[in-house]
Amino acid sequence: MTPEPTFSLVNDTPPPPQQGASRQCAACSYVRQSSDNAPAWQCPRCQVAYDKVMPASTTERVQARTPKIHHSQIKPARPFPLLWAALLVVLAVMGLGVWKWRQANPSAIELAARAQGSARAQAVAAAQAQLGRETELATAQKQAQSRDGDKSGQALATLQRYADQGDPSAMVRLAVVLRQENGSVPKNHAQSMQWLRKAANEGSGAAFVQLGHVFEQGVGEQRDLAHAAEWYAKAARQGHGAGLYALGMLHAGNSAGLPKDAVRAHALLDLAKRSHENQPDPSPDDNGLMPTGKSAAWAGGALQGLAKSMSAVELVRAKALADAWQPGQPLPMP
Repeated sequence: MTPEPTFSLVNDTPPPPQQGASRQCAACSYVRQSSDNAPAWQCPRCQVAYDKVMPASTTERVQARTPKIHHSQIKPARPFPLLWAALLVVLAVMGLGVWKWRQANPSAIELAARAQGSARAQAVAAAQAQLGRETELATAQKQAQSRDGDKSGQALATLQRYADQGDPSAMVRLAVVLRQENGSVPKNHAQSMQWLRKAANEGSGAAFVQLGHVFEQGVGEQRDLAHAAEWYAKAARQGHGAGLYALGMLHAGNSAGLPKDAVRAHALLDLAKRSHENQPDPSPDDNGLMPTGKSAAWAGGALQGLAKSMSAVELVRAKALADAWQPGQPLPMP
């Protein structure tokens, strides 16, 4: 019986065969004979080098020494603990409940904030609605003043409808259309004055300026500068730019019949200029509400011309009057 080859315990490589010793080929199981002429490192039968073929027993020992991990020893990843999941659900439900309770029982601060937000939203909506109505009225006025009978008739009906509803802007625009000399709408001064006075009763600054213009120019009425100044003053006390400008020009001495008051005129024109500069859209003449030439946009030029005829002391007094005045107060007086 052929002895089993021995191997090193370090790396399992077989020791080199001794000359003439018997050796069994791991490939073909041939046991080498002492009479074989093949080299000592080669199998005489299959010509394979002994060292290139590992004995089956060696392979088995290597596999035996290799640690094996049983599938039962592999620990699966731990799932998310159900306790934490349940806790998150509870917290979410509690948070939702608190939110609903706060919505149903708001604090005083929250109520005040809601009221302020609602008021702002309502103010914005009202401003947008008013802007849309003003645009519609301005368009209707232009069409009513045209010579196109069909368009002017429809536009006049639009102005009449809004005026009947109590809209001061529609009243003033309708009065302007009824007062004009040309156009397809018949002139009616009496109705024009009625609508202006109705708008004035509603506190319309535009109506005050229009009435002042009627008496300043004598449009269908007896010319009366004192009466014109009274109407302009009503608009000026509101801070109305055109009213301040018109009254300032009367006191500047550009209209006969009123004594010149340069200091007061300068203060009024200065206030008209400031009103024009603070307007988001400083062009009151463009919308058809103001009479021709009665725009606060002219106040700057008039102010410069008036200042040339005033002393330094008068200019200081006029500026002090303008700085101290607020809309609603009595008009500046030297």
